[in-house]
Amino acid sequence: MTNSISPIKRPGLALWRQITDALSAEIEGGNLMPGSALPSESELMNRYDVSRFTVRQAISRLKEQGLVETEQGRGAFVRGPVVQYTISERARFASSLKQQGFEVRNEFLATKKLYPDKEIAEILEIGAGKYAWRITALSFANDEPLSLGCIFHPADRFPDIVERRRKSADMTVVYAGYGIENYARQSTWISTRIPTEDEANLLAIDLHDPVIVSQKVDVDAEGVPIEYNETIFSGRKTRLHFPSSSHAASPSQVSPPSPSKTVLDPA
Repeated sequence: MTNSISPIKRPGLALWRQITDALSAEIEGGNLMPGSALPSESELMNRYDVSRFTVRQAISRLKEQGLVETEQGRGAFVRGPVVQYTISERARFASSLKQQGFEVRNEFLATKKLYPDKEIAEILEIGAGKYAWRITALSFANDEPLSLGCIFHPADRFPDIVERRRKSADMTVVYAGYGIENYARQSTWISTRIPTEDEANLLAIDLHDPVIVSQKVDVDAEGVPIEYNETIFSGRKTRLHFPSSSHAASPSQVSPPSPSKTVLDPA
């Protein structure tokens, strides 16, 4: 690695900020492509003739800006494209991602037939003493881990849904096999939190990166609950889209402007 790309030493501007700006320009200019690794800390120290602390400040700022993500023991990588997930009454997870050109697949980490706790049983309207399926699944978009969730289905109504879900990531297809041609999202709750260490490892995100928590209930055409789902999404990899009316455009028709680096007035 040569020093030919060394930043201009601008008086009054911290060195870490100059390095941040230089690397940002490389990313935005396409010299560093999504998924590619940034030079190592040692390489950046030599390139810019600065300390390790200065390099780490610059990388930390790039991470705050959403341009890179770090992996323990592997370094920093240019972030890939953000996945937009539309949440509406009729929107379908797999279809939404496929419209954006992503290949979707699920990996089942655990499946259990159990007696759900009281809250879940009430949501599913199955009553005490009735079984439900609990599926823990990791979802991928183009082999990039995107979401991790637990899904509950009434076991009496869907006795073999685990096998059917293994065969297809598209729930429209799965439910059609049970004669449910039309279903809708009844309710959605959104919150955020910090992931556990295991969750962060499975989603390939930093332990301190927040996750978006989505809790939803799906119902059939008669309003009978068929699914309760609690899923976490990487906040850095996912943008949620909530159409506000029937006139709202689909994800394939419009995208919002790039998020601002800060919503505060420029200094």
